[in-house]
Amino acid sequence: MNNTTDIFFNNGQLNWNALSTITNTILVLALVIITWWYAKEVKKQTEFMKIDRSVKEMEKLVAPLHSKIDDPYNSAFMNGTPSYRQHYPEYHTFWCEIKQAKYLGPDYLRLAIGNYLRNKSDVVVDDDDGTRDISYEKAEAELFRAIKKRYSELESELLILGKRAKS
Repeated sequence: MNNTTDIFFNNGQLNWNALSTITNTILVLALVIITWWYAKEVKKQTEFMKIDRSVKEMEKLVAPLHSKIDDPYNSAFMNGTPSYRQHYPEYHTFWCEIKQAKYLGPDYLRLAIGNYLRNKSDVVVDDDDGTRDISYEKAEAELFRAIKKRYSELESELLILGKRAKS
């Protein structure tokens, strides 16, 4: 007899130890392959979740704020809060949505939004009279920097995540 037959048979009897070892080796190899495949799928799913999270932050928080910064007809960034909701519904809706989506942003953006809102006057302030609210202007400038920084970060992040998702 040849050596292969000698592995499986011992004096005409089936060698259960050898058969068990080979079967266990095959099963372990199958388990390793399945685990590798599963880890690869989990990584893909994690990347998609990161993309979804970043898109949500961009759509609900950063892009709406960013779009209002350079808008000359924008009333969202005025020092004061219009007191009549029925006359300024877009203003109140805008800030209500921003406050609801604030949790999506990083710490520095959440802090800048909070600081800005704390430094706004409760009534609309007319800055044309020559008096300027320094604390409001500082909070507004800080908020604008934070918005622009996060907008840039999200653009880069979404570009990188999009390339990874395609590959």
